Amino acid sequence: MITCSLHNHCTLCDGRDTPESMLAAAEAAGITDFGMSCHSFCDFDPEMSIKSEREYIDKINALKAAYSGKTRLYLGAEEDYFAPVGMRAEYDYIIGSVHFVTAGDGLAAADVSADILRETADKFYGGDGYALAEEYYRLVTLEAKRKPDILGHFDLIKRYGGGIVDLGGKRYRDIALAALDECAKTGIIFELNYGGTESGAISSPYPDAFLLERIREKGGRVIVSTDCHDVKNIANGLTDGEKYLAALGYKSVAAMRNGKFANERLRGKRAAASIVKKI
Repeated sequence: MITCSLHNHCTLCDGRDTPESMLAAAEAAGITDFGMSCHSFCDFDPEMSIKSEREYIDKINALKAAYSGKTRLYLGAEEDYFAPVGMRAEYDYIIGSVHFVTAGDGLAAADVSADILRETADKFYGGDGYALAEEYYRLVTLEAKRKPDILGHFDLIKRYGGGIVDLGGKRYRDIALAALDECAKTGIIFELNYGGTESGAISSPYPDAFLLERIREKGGRVIVSTDCHDVKNIANGLTDGEKYLAALGYKSVAAMRNGKFANERLRGKRAAASIVKKI
C-alpha cells in the first residue's frame, strides 16, 4: 500500500468527518504522510468550500502542533481555477483543479450530474458537447500554468461526459491529449485520483488509462490520491493505485516525505493488464 495521501477533505469544507477523525483514521490505516486539502474559499459555492482561509490554515496548523501520533500531517488546499488560494506561501502544497466550466456570464458544475452538463452544452455551447469539453480542458491547462504542485483529477469531465461526447472516440481523446501535453510542459505532478470509485460513480480512476500512458511517455510524475471525504474511505485506492500504475508500465510514484516531494519505486509487483479498465 502507498503510505502517502494528500488529497483529503473534512468538515471544514464538504467532507463528512472532522480533521481530527480523518487524521486518526489515516494513522490507523498505516498512512505515514497525510495531507488535508480542503476546497479553497469559493463565494459562488460556499457549501463546498472553506469559509475562511485564515481560520482553515490556523486550524490545521494547530492540529499539527497538538498531534502526538506518528503520522506526519501537512497543510494543503485544493484550489479551483475560479477560486484560487490567496495565501499560497502558507501551504505545504496546493492541488489545482477545475470543477466548473464557463456558462455565459456564469459558471456550471462539470461534475454534479449528466443533466447539468447536457443543459449547459445545449444552452451555452450550441448543443456541441465537444466545445464544452474543449472549454473544460482549456481551463485545466490554465490552472496547470498557475503551477500548483499537483493537478487534480485531470479528466473530471469524464464522470458525466459520456452524455455529451464519445469518451472513447478520437475527437474527445485528441482534445484531452492536447491539453495534457500542454500541462506536462509545466512539470506538474499529475494525480491518479480514486474519488468516486468507492460509490460506483466511475468505474476507473482519473485520469483514464490512455492519458496515464501519455503521461508516462512524457516522463511525467504521478501521485496516488484517495480524494477522500470520510474516514471509511481513508485508504481508498492506495493499494489498487500501486497495482494500476505498475500495470501501465510505471516504475515509480510521487509522494511527500518530510514535507518534500520525492519519487519512490513502486513496491507492488506488476499487475495483470486486466486491472486497467479502458473506455
